[in-house]
Amino acid sequence: MKKLFIMIAAIAAVAFTACTPTEGTNDAEATELTAENFQAQLDSLVTAGDSTAVQDLITKSQEQVEKLIAAGDTVAAKTFYEKVKEVITSSKDKIVALAPSLSEVVNGVTTNVPETLKGIVTEGVDSVAKAAVEEGKAQVEAATEGVKNEAAAAVAEGAKKVDEAKAKVEEVKKAADDVKDAANKTKEAAQALKNLGK
Repeated sequence: MKKLFIMIAAIAAVAFTACTPTEGTNDAEATELTAENFQAQLDSLVTAGDSTAVQDLITKSQEQVEKLIAAGDTVAAKTFYEKVKEVITSSKDKIVALAPSLSEVVNGVTTNVPETLKGIVTEGVDSVAKAAVEEGKAQVEAATEGVKNEAAAAVAEGAKKVDEAKAKVEEVKKAADDVKDAANKTKEAAQALKNLGK
């Protein structure tokens, strides 16, 4: 019985070692490459110090973009490319410190948009820029309208004050005319008294 148990244990050990990845493979090859797991795979390879696997992962990411484009899924390709670019840009120093020869590869990914994505990426930038311009125009128009309304209100208030001042001037003129009339009447009355007394 003891021999049978040892035999089964040996077979199980051989079976388990046969199922695990060999030393030459890496986790990046065993796992499907997605925008969500790219960062973890890259960090794992950089931490392990495997510059060849880092370069292979970057190449694989570029191939993944082309596969998505070939499948007609340009939105997913753009999303994937932007995530890869963001991760590589943020990890650039670590990658180049690991292997200075990867500097060109890193710069290529971060500065060269694949031809097939240029229109899509440009459209995204253009639409954001257009939206910002439209928002700016709307704000300028609102500010201009506000200034016009304030100016119109100020003009109306000024016109009201001018009309009030004109009314006061008319009142003063009328009062002056009334005083003049009273003075003339007084003068006439005095003349009449003087004429009576003669």
